[in-house]
Amino acid sequence: MKFLKSINILPVMLLCTVLAFGQAKKPTLMVVPSDNWCITNGYTLEFDNQGMTETIPDYKRAFQESSDLLLVVSKLSGLMAERGFPLKNMESEIKSISQVSALDNMRSSKGGGAEVAVSPVDELLNQAKADIILQLTWTINKVGPNRSITFNLQGLDAYSNKQIATAAGTGAPSFSVELPVLLEEAVLSYIGPFADSLQDHFDDLFENGREVSISVKRWADWDGDLESYYGPDEEELGILIEDWMADNTVNGRFSTKETTENMIIFEQVRIPLYYERNGQQRAMDTRRFANELSRYLRGAPFNIENKLTTRGLGEATLFLGSKSYIAILALSFLTLSSSMVEVLAQNKMDKTDDLGRIAIVPYVTDQIEDLPEIAKNNLRSKMAQILTKQGIAGSAGFSSQFIMVPNISVLSKDVVAGAPPKVALNLEVAFYIGDGINGVKYGSAAVMAKGVGSTETKAYVSAL
Repeated sequence: MKFLKSINILPVMLLCTVLAFGQAKKPTLMVVPSDNWCITNGYTLEFDNQGMTETIPDYKRAFQESSDLLLVVSKLSGLMAERGFPLKNMESEIKSISQVSALDNMRSSKGGGAEVAVSPVDELLNQAKADIILQLTWTINKVGPNRSITFNLQGLDAYSNKQIATAAGTGAPSFSVELPVLLEEAVLSYIGPFADSLQDHFDDLFENGREVSISVKRWADWDGDLESYYGPDEEELGILIEDWMADNTVNGRFSTKETTENMIIFEQVRIPLYYERNGQQRAMDTRRFANELSRYLRGAPFNIENKLTTRGLGEATLFLGSKSYIAILALSFLTLSSSMVEVLAQNKMDKTDDLGRIAIVPYVTDQIEDLPEIAKNNLRSKMAQILTKQGIAGSAGFSSQFIMVPNISVLSKDVVAGAPPKVALNLEVAFYIGDGINGVKYGSAAVMAKGVGSTETKAYVSAL
């Protein structure tokens, strides 16, 4: 009797399993014209990336002006939808982003004034949150009355930017003049293996998790580092963070790319696709996963204040220590104010608040090695903006005894392969407030900065 009950229960359990799997969120796709196609057809715009001009695709104008693009994207989307893949409509996503935020958006860090330019491309990807980007390039060939199409279709993981599938070829010559028909004729013989490669990647995501990158870095003002000891067993902070990664990644899968007392970089971090909240499954993303690490470090025995930032869909960075360098500078100003009572008492200026009586000037020393002159001027200008915004910039008629001095540490310098190759810099920029005559330091703070350029000078300019 018990055996018969087990037989009756088994189909119900299998049915529930099938229904649960069928209701699972399937990764979504979005068809995007390649950079090459946009540049070749003149659909580009210039983007000011923190002082460095970059040429990027103008997707909005491309969809507004190119009927061919609309037809090609629609046809390819239809072919993928027929094979069970849900797609995000790129044109609709672009419409949901206002032109002002897409082109001119400047974000300020929480509680501070560190500005980060947001590329329209990043804005689009963050808005759409597609799992896979289908990047398409095509050209039309004409031989007499016959026409054919040559295409290159790439499947890119939107989180890791890795290529996971590709299909390329030329269709047979045809008398057809309709672009969608030519595309379908060219793609049909390749779409099967391409779809299989996408499905294999999806299966890997479900089984082994999504691949992202997570970094942990420290502010220069923080009195601890990743080699500090915590817990009853007196273990290094970096080791404890690695233990947390092992416990919370899918099957403990991640790799430690680099570790020092100041930073630790994790790559190939496999995070779950879903997490439980209020009894329901919700999609997990890089920010949500890294936020759990942030909460872990804010709790006992660490009690480390930290700041979480994200870049794109698949990269997150935790900064240990102060959450805002402007807040630290404000405290420095108060300390400076209290130590200047005698000076302020003799001040003839018609101001009633002590902070308003302070005048601080930016000073960029020549002792910062390898810093190009144009980058020095750029840094000096940015520092002046910070001081002016706080209402304490030095001016004529007041002593310039009190100064703000920077120091730059190059954490990493890499040459990125490409045509042409580019230089990528990862910097820690520390600021010091002090008395330039008596040599007294009142406070310090630091920010992390990244820059990419065709030369090292342009990389510095981009970062600063």
